[in-house]
Amino acid sequence: MSSADSADSYSGSDSEAHVGFRKLMPECFNSADLSMDDAPQVFHSGRPLTRILAYGDSLTAGYYDRGRRFAPYGQVALQHLSQHFPMEFWVCGLSSLTAQTLARKFDSSVIRDGVGRKGMGLQAILDSHGSFDLVLIMLGTNDVADFDTDLPSVVSQRIFEDIKRLHVLCHQRGIPTVALSVPENKFLHLKPPEEDYLECWHTVNKLLAEWSSSEEASGHVLRFIDTSKILPWSKQPDCIHLWEKDGLHFAPPGSEHLGVEIAAKLSDLLCSENYMKGANAAASDQGCGEAHDKDDKKVGEDVSLASEEAM
Repeated sequence: MSSADSADSYSGSDSEAHVGFRKLMPECFNSADLSMDDAPQVFHSGRPLTRILAYGDSLTAGYYDRGRRFAPYGQVALQHLSQHFPMEFWVCGLSSLTAQTLARKFDSSVIRDGVGRKGMGLQAILDSHGSFDLVLIMLGTNDVADFDTDLPSVVSQRIFEDIKRLHVLCHQRGIPTVALSVPENKFLHLKPPEEDYLECWHTVNKLLAEWSSSEEASGHVLRFIDTSKILPWSKQPDCIHLWEKDGLHFAPPGSEHLGVEIAAKLSDLLCSENYMKGANAAASDQGCGEAHDKDDKKVGEDVSLASEEAM
């Protein structure tokens, strides 16, 4: 199989396709910019700002319409979480790229993806955009799609180690992570099935889930989220509208659904653990305690590129 993203990479010059392409990711979505209709501000005014980063490939970017448009789940998650938390939700989704590539380019200040957008390596983001309270990582789709001649067990271990390496980058800075599974897609449901591809996908997610569980006690990995339970791939009417026609990418309703579900899981996590600010919480009507104030680092502005090369 070819890379899930590069199979549908956009190589034209349609001006609409390049709206926002000149900005260097990560892109920041801020609760302060939302209207009251988008997210009623019911959080306590004294609660410190929470900063979350979503890092991954095109599925994190919210790639749809063959890469002409993007609807990231992080933007929807922000709208729901902002009902209780003043928040920034940063998104860096690099279409067509593998966990292997992103683990190798962890310190790169500029990485060009398969649709002409530019982002940064994970360490470079952490270096240049200040401290984050939580990092969500969803990768592996393109690695599994680029299956080589090695045994599925060997390939799976290698993919898992690359994803793990990015989590550890965050842990070494004291930043906890949430691990999202490699999402489903139509190639897992072919008849006859592609046995090696299917085994690799299952094994990567099994390794990721087991490792995440082993890291929960230390507070390094706070949760493993099985995306297949949120967005199963199916031709059934109640599922098919959530997917693009390629069967690989989420349609905007799919990304929206993922964002809503992730927000629900993170809201429970932030309230119950109260790990972000080390605060001593007391119960409140919103379900979370009052947090101590902290000095927030100034967030660097998105870097605008002067020009964009043609694909």
